[in-house]
Amino acid sequence: MNNLYRNIAFTVFLCGFVINGLHAQFQYIQADLWENGNPLPNYPVWVLVDTPSPTYIIGTTDSSGVFMDSIPILTGSARIEIFT
Repeated sequence: MNNLYRNIAFTVFLCGFVINGLHAQFQYIQADLWENGNPLPNYPVWVLVDTPSPTYIIGTTDSSGVFMDSIPILTGSARIEIFT
């Protein structure tokens, strides 16, 4: 009987986790990096998504100095900071 309760509790937890994940919003960001009028290709970029559970996203600019990504935001709002 104990195993049955554990399985039910795990299933309820898993369903809650999946349903909560369905509420995630994705925010599209784009950053154009230039120095002295010239684009910075293949330049490292760090993005901080400042929410109750902060996350970092690491990437690089493309050949024209543009960084694009979709950022998951699990709460209603978030502050996004881009570092180079």
